[in-house]
Amino acid sequence: MLEEYLIATKFFTKRALNMEAIAKTFKLIWRTRKGLEVRDMANHLVLFAFKDETNVAKVLMGEPWSFDKHLMALQETKRGEAIQSLEFDSACFWVQIHDFPVGCMLVSTAKGIGSVIGTVVESDEDEVNMGGFNYILLRIKVDILKPLCRGRKLSLSRGKEGWVRFKYEQLPIICYWCGKLTHNDRDCPIRTLSNGILKEGAQQFGSWLQAYTSNPFRKMVMKVEGLEDDTSWNGRSEHDHNEGGTKREGTQRADHGGLELTRMANRRQPLLDDVCLKAVDSDPLPKETPCLQSIVMGLGNRQTVRELVEIVQAEGPKIMFLSETWSGRKHMEKVKRELEFDGLFIVPRDGKGGGLALLWKSEVAVWVDNFLKFHIDAIVNGGSKEAWRLTRFYGEPDRDRREEGWNMMRMLSSRSDLPWCCFRDFNKLLKVEDKRGGAPRSQSQM
Repeated sequence: MLEEYLIATKFFTKRALNMEAIAKTFKLIWRTRKGLEVRDMANHLVLFAFKDETNVAKVLMGEPWSFDKHLMALQETKRGEAIQSLEFDSACFWVQIHDFPVGCMLVSTAKGIGSVIGTVVESDEDEVNMGGFNYILLRIKVDILKPLCRGRKLSLSRGKEGWVRFKYEQLPIICYWCGKLTHNDRDCPIRTLSNGILKEGAQQFGSWLQAYTSNPFRKMVMKVEGLEDDTSWNGRSEHDHNEGGTKREGTQRADHGGLELTRMANRRQPLLDDVCLKAVDSDPLPKETPCLQSIVMGLGNRQTVRELVEIVQAEGPKIMFLSETWSGRKHMEKVKRELEFDGLFIVPRDGKGGGLALLWKSEVAVWVDNFLKFHIDAIVNGGSKEAWRLTRFYGEPDRDRREEGWNMMRMLSSRSDLPWCCFRDFNKLLKVEDKRGGAPRSQSQM
């Protein structure tokens, strides 16, 4: 019998578990090389069986995981161990600690504060040393059976007091009444026992506990060298200065047709092969950002490109999605210049068809969070109060595989609580009367 590597998982939801949906969703997210098996163990317990031990480590490193926005608690287990006896009482979170007093923003200080929440597993010291953020990030093993800690009071010099706030990245559904991750507001015992007396204004927890991951290229602190430190004044070029220097671990730079891409070794989600685009920094996103989408059915025709130029000149979009481009990077770079956009990200064509492109102006900060053959998911103005998500989703043309697309949408919906704008084409009809031509379909197929 082949050796299996097991992770027991408890789903904190009252809904019945759809095992097929779970299998399809995590197949897309975890991307295991040798596949996995999903077994229903009853009482909202599921056993994930892997054929490769490295997959277990990667999945555990990627905590917290959620399904349909409800928390999943994971425990590594072995054959012969009783799953019902396992304690699903903890999960690891990346926690941002904000509002440090001046001069106190140190990793050692943060670890002491973070121990109030739980066991500090890891600190993101690289980011702290870069001086690019106004918070310190710690990975903490949190007791999920207790209310989430909202912050901590600090004793300062001269008898003064301070307060640091905690924000949790990838936070799933949380009860705003008691602060626990094991149920939602509707199922909270505190609310049930109050007989309707409690009002929403009395809630002690809220969405402000959710931390939005900052754009890794948008620094909040910049170090400026003095003349004595600037080697270029001594006639040395930047290339000379970097010769023999150390390369920052976890990043790879590559030049793709003039577009600089940085492939991040993302410790928070190590299984997703994210590609972040270095966008030009900008002023805060305006309340209304003009966006356009177009299904172009190929950009090899000069007339199609000219029509796009006219549309862009007339509408003035800051962001534009194109689908069915039928083009590679080299040609899309030419189209980008003709349309007078500054940023470009593409999903290349597959054979003779397909292809997606996201273009944006320099006054809008955009970075791509994830993508696959039929979608691009981006964050606009990430790290600010006006951050929002923009997704271009193109429905699977093969009707038999469309369920995979819906599972992908479910996965995307659980990734963030940011305001979300989703462009179609879903390749799906809502009403029978919308169909034009071809064989008729029943209402059940809508």
